[in-house]
Amino acid sequence: MADAAATAVGNSVRGDDIQESIRRGLEMARSIDGVRGALVVRGRHVGSVGKIPKLIKVDSKYIRSLEGLRFLK
Repeated sequence: MADAAATAVGNSVRGDDIQESIRRGLEMARSIDGVRGALVVRGRHVGSVGKIPKLIKVDSKYIRSLEGLRFLK
């Protein structure tokens, strides 16, 4: 089920308006029974919905790559 949900969400994140495409992806995630949370990243924009696991350890190279991301509310 997770693969199908991820595919559906990913397929809905498209178009020229990046922020709106992320919102569509999050709405798609909300509409799928059994999905408890979703994180959508496109370009330097990020959106989340529901419960996302806590990130406890990442490589410092990855942390640097997150600098400048704009989180949507």
